[in-house]
Amino acid sequence: MASGVPERTGETLDVDYWGRRVRVDVVGGPWAALFSRHLGQAVVLARARPGDVVYGDQVSVVTTASLTALRGTDRETSDARSLDLADSARFRSTFVLDTTGSPHDRPGAEDDWVGRELTLGEARVRLSAPVVRCAVVELHPVDGHRDLRLLDALPRDSQGRPVFGLQGQVVRPGRVHRGSEARISDG
Repeated sequence: MASGVPERTGETLDVDYWGRRVRVDVVGGPWAALFSRHLGQAVVLARARPGDVVYGDQVSVVTTASLTALRGTDRETSDARSLDLADSARFRSTFVLDTTGSPHDRPGAEDDWVGRELTLGEARVRLSAPVVRCAVVELHPVDGHRDLRLLDALPRDSQGRPVFGLQGQVVRPGRVHRGSEARISDG
């Protein structure tokens, strides 16, 4: 187990990000060694500079209510109705919150959480904005092939961009595990 805040080491790497060269800052801490041991190969963890990658905030969250609603869409321009909750990995969210039976058990309920704090287990996250999505959500999360036309089924923000889920910053680090309690602060 590891805890703490990754710190930049001063080392940089130029990496290929979907066909585009991006400079990233290598971060230190025990996590690379843990991932390396788990995966059986060397892992280097790095932090992208703001704006250099499609998505780069500290934490992202989606809810089961929004995923379920997306699965049920029947727009002619999309085959999102094929989406299964197991496919939540295609949104690459840090957390999927089970809103079943809660006051937040409705599609898009998380849209009202922007600017509020979400407590997850021992950690607390300030939710800052919807996650703007790109065509990556149409790629299978395991093998990377395009298997689902999904962008057209996503909600749009005021600028017409496809959005799904929320992004945020950690304001109190802490342990979070499957089944941890999640609470949203009062608005």
